[in-house]
Amino acid sequence: MDGLFATGGVLMSLVIIALISLAIEAFFIFIGARLAGVYPVRFGTCFKAAFITVVVTLIAALVLSFMPAVGTGLGWLIGVLISIFIIRGVFGIGFGKALLVWIFAVAAQIIAVLVGVMLVGGGIAALTV
Repeated sequence: MDGLFATGGVLMSLVIIALISLAIEAFFIFIGARLAGVYPVRFGTCFKAAFITVVVTLIAALVLSFMPAVGTGLGWLIGVLISIFIIRGVFGIGFGKALLVWIFAVAAQIIAVLVGVMLVGGGIAALTV
């Protein structure tokens, strides 16, 4: 029975980490949009853009990862281009501004992964004590 609670705790931790990661990315998209001169910028719009870009990038990488040798890189590249076009559509801006916003989104993803690794590592360490 203890294993069931531990599994539930790990799954709940992963959901919380995913939401924190999306919030961090939305915040960085917000900053990127402000620096790109996009007005008005709302946090809800940034959260929507963050969620859609993460889902689309993951789907593109997953679908194309089955192609030997070039699939993963091609999936990532297609995911990046689609993400930039999604940001363009969500904010109604040009390609250059969308690229700047996307660069901030990538910085947020790197920070979110580092935070997630630290939280999961801390959670696993707490479970083993």
